Amino acid sequence: MGFTISEISFKMRFLMEVLERKLKALEEIYNITENQEFFEKTLFGEDKDILLQEAIKEKQKIIDEVIAADNTFMKVFGEFKGDLNRNKDKFKDDIKKMQDKIRKVSDIDFKIRAKELRAKQGVKVTPDVLSPKIKTLKSSKSYILDKYRKNTQRPDL
Repeated sequence: MGFTISEISFKMRFLMEVLERKLKALEEIYNITENQEFFEKTLFGEDKDILLQEAIKEKQKIIDEVIAADNTFMKVFGEFKGDLNRNKDKFKDDIKKMQDKIRKVSDIDFKIRAKELRAKQGVKVTPDVLSPKIKTLKSSKSYILDKYRKNTQRPDL
């Protein structure tokens, strides 16, 4: 029993909403990370400690939301990837939009990780510095795009 075109379309829209929520959450994390950097440079003593602790708590809450979004995405995508593969010509535009959204998510994810690493190590971070770490993350561009490509390739290609 496969999914109908209508059901696949619904699931694709749902996944786009999940990616949009993840993108917004990552933007919040980026803003919090920038605030942490500002606190580190401009504040001293107890005020600094309190604000940094609050920022870390808020960031952890949002990170949990990002992880939940990742899990939801992978679960739902796994449910219908075969049906999507069989109908990929009908969903070519939707697939491209999803891939573009995944690239945006990955870009901001990289910016966050680079900012965090710079803050911890005080070094300039390039993609080469983070690539081993990024490759291991569920939310990384290469992981999701590779996973998608592997699951949507026709066996005869």
